[in-house]
Amino acid sequence: MQSNPQAGGSPLWLTVICWIVALVVLAIAAYFVKGGVQLLSLGGSPYYVIAGVVLLVTGGLLALRRPVAGYIYAAFFVLTAVWAVWESGFTFWALAARIGMFAVLGLILALLVPQFPAVRGNRAVRRGAYGAAVVLAVGLAAALYGAFTPVWLVKPGYQPAVATDYDPASEPDTWLGFGRTTSGEQFAPYDQITRENVNKLKVAWTFRTGDITGNGAESQNTPLQIGNILYPCTPKNKVFALEGDTGRELWKFDPGVTAEDAANWNRCRSLAYYEVPGLADDAPGKKRLYVTTADMRLIALDAVTGKPVEKLWRKRSGSILLSAWARSSRVSTTRPRGRCWPGAT
Repeated sequence: MQSNPQAGGSPLWLTVICWIVALVVLAIAAYFVKGGVQLLSLGGSPYYVIAGVVLLVTGGLLALRRPVAGYIYAAFFVLTAVWAVWESGFTFWALAARIGMFAVLGLILALLVPQFPAVRGNRAVRRGAYGAAVVLAVGLAAALYGAFTPVWLVKPGYQPAVATDYDPASEPDTWLGFGRTTSGEQFAPYDQITRENVNKLKVAWTFRTGDITGNGAESQNTPLQIGNILYPCTPKNKVFALEGDTGRELWKFDPGVTAEDAANWNRCRSLAYYEVPGLADDAPGKKRLYVTTADMRLIALDAVTGKPVEKLWRKRSGSILLSAWARSSRVSTTRPRGRCWPGAT
């Protein structure tokens, strides 16, 4: 006598796939809970702890092939998408980092849930789940296409409109980040180089860092410019201070990153610069450079001497201190919602 799969058990293939996906979800959940608790203790967002708990429940229910796992995950994904937009806006890469993985998991769950014994044959569940799968698949395909499609902001003949409230006198004469300002405007308010004389430019000086590109190591650096000093970094996260007029090396910092520390992904796109309020201008650590390394370190350097700063961050209460060579198994950044005060002891 044959069993009726619609009324009882699950086929072996469904059981195996559900267990594999459940283990993946549970592993992600455990990582989120562990990292989320640590982040929360530092005054960060509670999202990751909440997400970890929800994923733990989802993973357990998925292993049991309970349809409610799909419903819980659907609600979680929608709320995560709302949170992601609230935290990072509609910036492509920021959103991809926050919801890309969950979209892939959602697609898998949307295909699995209609096969669960309790809802197998339920047309409403199948239509809803497969409809969600189509939406997620199209979204993921569009995101994959967009990730490798260049967006040319500067085109031949393009004449950008000048902002009506633009005041050249208020522009700082520094390059503080990858996009010049902390808001990443990528606008250079300089008028010495024009369309008429750009073809007459000549090399003023050349500086060699000693790093060699290739085998995954790429030079993607935008040097910072503070006064007459340039601060470039290299694929192996070496940091230099160079005299702007001559290219003369003022100091060098080498964190000791090797090719094995980040296989096929050695690069430094830029540094961050910060001046600690409340410290005297000549105080050690007043002016700081921040560099992240391929072997998962966040290092604060004195911009004047190139030496690591003794204390990197603290909470306002003074109860949490991290050394200048903060190390963990992962380094990730997000737009802060709380506040950190660098430097104080």
